[in-house]
Amino acid sequence: MFVGMDLHKKSTEFIELDEKGNKIREDRFLNTTEELDSFIESLDEDTKVVMEASGVWNFVYERLEDAGVDVKLAHPKQVKAIANAKVKTDKIDARVLAHLLRLDYIPEAHVPPRDIRDLRTLVRHRVSLVRLRTQVKNKIHALLAQEGIRHPFTDLFGKGGRIFLRSVELKKHRQRALENYLSVLDNLGQLITGTDESMEEIGDDRFEVELLKTIPGVGTYTALVMLAEIGDVKRFNSPKQLFSYAGVVPRVYSSGETVRHGHIIKDSNGLLRWVAVQTAHRAVRSENKYRRFYLKLKSRKGSKVAIVATARKILESVYWVLIRKEPADIHGRHSKPWFVHGLEATDKMMRAA
Repeated sequence: MFVGMDLHKKSTEFIELDEKGNKIREDRFLNTTEELDSFIESLDEDTKVVMEASGVWNFVYERLEDAGVDVKLAHPKQVKAIANAKVKTDKIDARVLAHLLRLDYIPEAHVPPRDIRDLRTLVRHRVSLVRLRTQVKNKIHALLAQEGIRHPFTDLFGKGGRIFLRSVELKKHRQRALENYLSVLDNLGQLITGTDESMEEIGDDRFEVELLKTIPGVGTYTALVMLAEIGDVKRFNSPKQLFSYAGVVPRVYSSGETVRHGHIIKDSNGLLRWVAVQTAHRAVRSENKYRRFYLKLKSRKGSKVAIVATARKILESVYWVLIRKEPADIHGRHSKPWFVHGLEATDKMMRAA
């Protein structure tokens, strides 16, 4: 049997087909543990299930996975490209998925192992906390600007800046808002610190973290984000595929003999792109091959283009560090992968013989 599922936040529409594509049943269930377990119990042992990757797929997918059901995750954009319907309903979506599964045409999305999914949850949680903290800081800056208050601090939220914020006097309601925002900042700081401690513990148990930290600009947090977002690096056949996944390559428009390059790809893993660019900014502060590359390109292309290109260099190092399971070559003594040097040495030996 083949089951196609169309997932939503509160409920799931599904259809079950036989090998010939005939409908066996079609129904809807609420996304609760009880109703999902009841649905799983109704499935035959050889039933295959497919669903699209969405914001709520984890719960249903993992419940089916734990029950031993053969479940696949479909790439939504590729499914749309294969089966683009003018009339679109939940039932049609489920039916299309079921037929694609039956015909073995499902464009599968990558599903990382459970430990990587758990790590992604943790690192993305920290990212969300930091973004919330930034939003609160921006609101405090806005409160001060509304009353024309200026300050001499480079970091308003450092030690001196916090003393200033505790002593500043605003109008009644803005004063209350400021005090509330400062309280929120304190709470967020504690939560971020607790999350960092959890990540440090995880980092101590993964040898890949220590290898990635040999790349300039990479710390424990950065290494864990890279591991979480990349998953199994072997699913990328080359560093170029990793560049595309991270979105650090320009769009290419080609028509006839005309080729134009646009901005970097936005339809990609934004968190991996962000962490690669931030790592590049840190890496170019010290003497290493990344800094030399950045300065050389900056003189011709400007700093923005140069830093994105340096981020690609960083990701190339990440790729080879994870593939070889060896520390990074930060001085650039070996510009070619180890296997290329090996092949060239073998070729020279054969010619000499």
